Amino acid sequence: MIEKAICLPGNIFVVNNKVSVENDRYNKNPNNALLAHSTVAYKEIEIPVGTRVEIVTKPGQNVRFKVGNKTYWTWWNGFRVKVDQIEGQENVIPEETTRYKIYKGGKPLKPKYFKLNKIKNK
Repeated sequence: MIEKAICLPGNIFVVNNKVSVENDRYNKNPNNALLAHSTVAYKEIEIPVGTRVEIVTKPGQNVRFKVGNKTYWTWWNGFRVKVDQIEGQENVIPEETTRYKIYKGGKPLKPKYFKLNKIKNK
């Protein structure tokens, strides 16, 4: 499973053989391919296992990607399970962040991400 942080435009991934509930609704995907939609016409396409896909836009609920010169989109929940990062490709993850629990008046606030250099002890 991949993280959104590495899904930056230009990064290349390969479709894997994993089964994803989001990608295989009602068993209509017997080839275990990545189900996607054409951006030109609302037509469902199967992207075969082993195909390289290039990210076009950073994902939100859906992600746009290219296969060759054609652009497709699919839902992020299925995409993140059905693709793997290609080995040797540089991770383009923003600065490392760590999750800390912050307390105010003895009560915990929501966990948030902070850059390590921004945390101060008082």
